[in-house]
Amino acid sequence: MLQPSSSLQIFKSFVSLFSIRGIGLLMSFLLSVLLANRLGLASGTDAFFLARRVVMGVVEAFRQVITTVYIPPLLKALHGPENTSFRAVWRHHLRRLVVLALLAGLGLGLLAPMIVAGLAPGFDAEYRVLATNLFRVLVFIIPLGLLTALFTSLLHATRRFALPEVASQLPRLFVIVTLLLFIPPLGVFSLTAAMVAGAALAVILLIGPVTRVVRQHRQGDRKSSAAGGLKVRRRFLPMLLVQGNNQAT
Repeated sequence: MLQPSSSLQIFKSFVSLFSIRGIGLLMSFLLSVLLANRLGLASGTDAFFLARRVVMGVVEAFRQVITTVYIPPLLKALHGPENTSFRAVWRHHLRRLVVLALLAGLGLGLLAPMIVAGLAPGFDAEYRVLATNLFRVLVFIIPLGLLTALFTSLLHATRRFALPEVASQLPRLFVIVTLLLFIPPLGVFSLTAAMVAGAALAVILLIGPVTRVVRQHRQGDRKSSAAGGLKVRRRFLPMLLVQGNNQAT
């Protein structure tokens, strides 16, 4: 049973997350308005939306895989009674996920012409090439988005919520700033570059906190089985609250 202090902490975390994600929803609405006003309804806008939607769909799929498959064993290694090598478990999963993301990005980049042709058969040759090139730029977000999702899940599991949520909004914020300040004269390619830059900055911001968590537990938390199990349950509940509300960037 959760103690009152733990319940209060979960409530505070919920309020914080709700507020940040509420701001994210407002940013999403503003982004849609700015895209319509600055780029109009030309096929170039459609090409950007197509590339963005497919790539972010892949990133969201990775987020779900991380939450379902990778986070439970990481939590067990982090708080379990026989925790002797969390650092090794973390590195093992990190290497696997990075390789998987790189292969997925490479594969999507190579298959970009076929994907665009299959999803947008109405595009003429010029906009088909544009969508393909935008797609190939945005695939860099796949490994960056995977790292952000993995880092965010680990920080959520250790009750660090604010920075991961702010970091997840950076690609959207970068696109909004680009639309406000640089379009025109810059074109749609600047939006893809802004998204990649925002995703890269998100990873950079999370590296420090994640490194501290891994170092803190590198020699294992030698607590009793009962205490370890209780911590897992207490930390797993807020993580579920967070991951159950995932949204695409």
